[in-house]
Amino acid sequence: MDYCRDRSLGVAEATEMIRGIAKFGTVVQSDHCEYERMPERNLPAQDVQIILEEGEVCEPPEPDAKTGDYKYKMVGETIDGDRATAVVVITSHRSICVVTVIGG
Repeated sequence: MDYCRDRSLGVAEATEMIRGIAKFGTVVQSDHCEYERMPERNLPAQDVQIILEEGEVCEPPEPDAKTGDYKYKMVGETIDGDRATAVVVITSHRSICVVTVIGG
């Protein structure tokens, strides 16, 4: 059982875990995020990385209707100081997947 996927984390615990994985683990982006939403919202990978390393989870996660994975909204600022959100699934203790981005 991978508790990161099978149970939701509190906002403080999720923030700490996502920041740590962003700095020292593996970050992947869904095709939807990388090829559609990031270009559409003019958010380069560097902006997404900063949001993941310095942002905060501000609300409880939502379970994905298809997979059941918990999705966390990591809110932060881009390099230019604009507010944006990365929607993240914690896939293991060492990896996260950015499902989509909002704002920019």
